[in-house]
Amino acid sequence: MDFVFVVIFTIEAAIRIFALGFVCGKYTYMRNEWNVLDFTIVLSGIFEFASDLLEFKGINLRILRILRILRPLKAFKTTPSL
Repeated sequence: MDFVFVVIFTIEAAIRIFALGFVCGKYTYMRNEWNVLDFTIVLSGIFEFASDLLEFKGINLRILRILRILRPLKAFKTTPSL
């Protein structure tokens, strides 16, 4: 399930970056704090899976899982009643 969530969040971030732009501009993707948090979570998931695929033995990137705890914060952004 972890891989499925990483793919879903990556696709969502890619669509938003395509629609809003990445950095240059007033209302771009990286100008919003929630999007910066989302991008950090997506990158940590991608780095972890890349390290698993490439089998880095001396590097422990499992610490990046801590950042995934922040995923439920996205629910607070999209559902104000929470």
